[in-house]
Amino acid sequence: MDANGPIYTLEKTQDETYRSFAGEGPDLTEQVSRAENLLSSDAITTFLRVWRNTGDHLFLDAGRVLLDIIATQLYDPDAGSAAEAIRKYRQIVGDHRYDDRV
Repeated sequence: MDANGPIYTLEKTQDETYRSFAGEGPDLTEQVSRAENLLSSDAITTFLRVWRNTGDHLFLDAGRVLLDIIATQLYDPDAGSAAEAIRKYRQIVGDHRYDDRV
């Protein structure tokens, strides 16, 4: 999008700039990269809230799968968002299964 609406094609220099930036993205073939991508969009909290509101354990399981992966990264100095996701899990679900890892 730009000031005039959607962009369907890029000029050559714009395309080169876009492609050089797009190459900076993480390798989404790794579980941690995919889970972090979902963490950044707050998918875990969304899954947990949908579970709480519907009672459908599919959403609780999805949140736990992501947290199981994210919890392996808590040693990282930048893991504040992972710890926050675990705190939200504890608040929403009332389960302390990840506390020892934190």
